[in-house]
Amino acid sequence: MAITRWEPYDELAQMSEFMNRFLEGATPLGRLEFLSTARAFPVDVFEADDEYHIEASLPGIDPKDLHVTATGTTITVRAQRHQTTKERKVGNYLRQERSFGEMMRVFTLPGDIDREHITSVYEHGVLTVRVPKSVTAKPKQIPVQVKEPVKELAGAR
Repeated sequence: MAITRWEPYDELAQMSEFMNRFLEGATPLGRLEFLSTARAFPVDVFEADDEYHIEASLPGIDPKDLHVTATGTTITVRAQRHQTTKERKVGNYLRQERSFGEMMRVFTLPGDIDREHITSVYEHGVLTVRVPKSVTAKPKQIPVQVKEPVKELAGAR
């Protein structure tokens, strides 16, 4: 009879991953990933004055298997990781965490975007997508005109 060792941390890690995905869906920049069959990957999304940045950690992905699409104010990043592990002739896995298959994230940005000038660069396992804001989405500084007070009112004080 084989004795298996119970690893409580593994179960807690799975529950934590599920909760993180669930709570992320409550934000405007994410969605309920656990409803999808695709797996997620970690990202940072931030806003600068004139553009949005999406930085995704995708180590080991072949660049031809990366796809970025834009529709409306939504950016979709898809990646495909192919199985590279060889069949083991001797021994059994004690732990196998490296996954393969399709991964996807969808981001709805808070303002209008210039879809014609979006750029994406994949370097050292990090995909950086720069999404320029459209001219209508950029804040416009309105100058305040100062008029000199009327002399009659200035003397009354």
